[in-house]
Amino acid sequence: MKPSSLTPATEQIIATLDGIGATDLAGDRQAQIAVAAAARRMLARIQTPFEHVLRYQIDAGIAATCQVLLDLGLWKGWTEAGGKDASLVQLVDYCSPVAPDMNLLGRLLRYLASEYVVKEVGVNMYRPTAYSLELGKPTSATTQALLVCDHHWLDSCRHMPAFLAKTGYQEPLDPVQSNYADWTPEKLTLFARMQTNPAYAVSFTGWMAGLVGYKADWTDAYDTKDLVEGFFREREKTNSSSGESSGSGTLLVDIGGSHGLDVSSLLAKHPDLPAGSLVLQDLTHVTAHARVDPDKVTVMAHDFFDPQPVRGEPGLPPARDPARLGRPGLPADPAARVGGHDARTGVSMYQAAVDTGLMFLVSARERTEGQWRLLLKSAGFRVQAIWWPAVSGTEAVIEAELCDGDDDEGEEDGGEDYNNEDEEEE
Repeated sequence: MKPSSLTPATEQIIATLDGIGATDLAGDRQAQIAVAAAARRMLARIQTPFEHVLRYQIDAGIAATCQVLLDLGLWKGWTEAGGKDASLVQLVDYCSPVAPDMNLLGRLLRYLASEYVVKEVGVNMYRPTAYSLELGKPTSATTQALLVCDHHWLDSCRHMPAFLAKTGYQEPLDPVQSNYADWTPEKLTLFARMQTNPAYAVSFTGWMAGLVGYKADWTDAYDTKDLVEGFFREREKTNSSSGESSGSGTLLVDIGGSHGLDVSSLLAKHPDLPAGSLVLQDLTHVTAHARVDPDKVTVMAHDFFDPQPVRGEPGLPPARDPARLGRPGLPADPAARVGGHDARTGVSMYQAAVDTGLMFLVSARERTEGQWRLLLKSAGFRVQAIWWPAVSGTEAVIEAELCDGDDDEGEEDGGEDYNNEDEEEE
């Protein structure tokens, strides 16, 4: 029975919202993100203050309920059974190794149906959705993101008020004495703890892979044609002067590149790049899951606080050396990214969430454009241009080059400090 206070116009708005489905924006990930963000902003405007808090509680409850059914093996069993409509009795049978109480399972499924994790199609009859079917794939980014909540995220969120009170509400900048290390039983930092338990590392890297959907392809924002042509000219010049082929040289080192999205994007645009010209670096447990062309990309286990092996000399920490391979007059690593806008207003949910997540997980932060300019200047780089993607609210590409001598570029940024140069970066 519908509320009697609804006007025809309001009923039409509700019908329009209910009519929007996954197929309406299929294939356009950035459009999906933009529409979802608009929906969240709409909720924030029309909800009462109490409903704001209730929304957070519901989100946490849905995540916990999904985790329970993941532990019961329901998602996997349902997907392997064909992902068809199923009765409550059948769903109990899909659980393994433990068969839950039927009343308990029914209550949990009704809760999830209210948030469209599953669809209720009859009395004690349920249909999976795209979300629940993804949870049925143990290695999917969706499943790993859910596990991240249990392994890292929720306890870090819960502990943050106590940690900030303990530190006198100072901005967390010490990656060792972090909020994360303070709550974990082992008192280890995020990356140190992941090395003690492979499951913690797998869930984190899987979650990071899922965040790719929120990133614009940097080669769409930045025209790589001149960069690649310059690389080939330098390579030919070197080979001509030596009288023989001296190897391909290195075009791009993706430092802390996770699964290899950025190097793969460049290779997709320029498939003729020679083997060895692209290098992907990250920690050992991350590079083990790299998704790159092994014939084209050199995968190298490397801690970015250690000396840079490609250059063969001691490297600065990444915050002071984000583009180690640049030479005066040539573009530096084009994959360095701007984490926010120059102004401290109007950031997207993605940017704000990543910034806060970095704070309570590793005592780090996303940088504004002004902070990046000052940081690069301190490391001897001149910013040539900043290339923003067509869809706002994601990341941008900094084009910078090594410069000789003093450079006044960046003074107009008002002296915005970047503080802790040794902080962990995403």
